[in-house]
Amino acid sequence: ELMRRVRRALIARRRVQVFKSHLDARYAGIYAVASHDQRTVAAIPVDSAAQLAQRVDPTAQVIAVDEAQFLDEGIVRVATDLAERG
Repeated sequence: ELMRRVRRALIARRRVQVFKSHLDARYAGIYAVASHDQRTVAAIPVDSAAQLAQRVDPTAQVIAVDEAQFLDEGIVRVATDLAERG
């Protein structure tokens, strides 16, 4: 579902950033997110929610986080802050 949404955003010419935990090297390595049908999209590996927040491009319109459970509980605050940013 994440890949579908990211692809739709890219087709709509939205500025998209995809993040994932550096601990998740399954399927496509740490620099990409892969779907079960082997489609991939580039991703930025991060160590923590705080690092993710620091690396968010202020011009990004869509922020996607793959397997957020691999990140610390601070991801909830980061998501809330980003949603409020609009």
